[in-house]
Amino acid sequence: QQPDPLLAQVLAEVNRRPQHQISKASKAVSLYGLQAVRLMTEAGGLPCATRLDVGLAARLDEWLEAKSVGIRRRSRLEHSAQAALASVGLQPTPDVSVGHGLSADFRCQALRGSPCGGPRGRIFYVEVDGPSHFCLRPQWRPRGRTLLKRRLFEALGLELVP
Repeated sequence: QQPDPLLAQVLAEVNRRPQHQISKASKAVSLYGLQAVRLMTEAGGLPCATRLDVGLAARLDEWLEAKSVGIRRRSRLEHSAQAALASVGLQPTPDVSVGHGLSADFRCQALRGSPCGGPRGRIFYVEVDGPSHFCLRPQWRPRGRTLLKRRLFEALGLELVP
């Protein structure tokens, strides 16, 4: 894929903005959108010659981590999923942050030698995708936000099990 010149121009413009125009007070959806572009360009999923300024990227991580802390609520489905994961020995840790303002419902550890862990053990993340994660029509098609989260985990090299 060829680098996207328009995306490069947009990122260059974002990098030129004064700090007060992009801050922790900015709308979460804008910050998460910028973070998605940043992570995808860094991982090579969006070819672009320009990268987000390192200082802004660090502040973006900080702001989104702070915003994500106050959002989490666990559902009954998540409580049931935790019990099921624990019952098969996957040691689920609920409501984990993986950095960059991203979180997962569970971080699971499959022990070395176990059926899921293989010879070296395995760490993976589980996202409990209830009805709100899917479109009504066509039925069971994941919503855009759900797909984006999956792609961001992949871009970070983290295994996410929906």
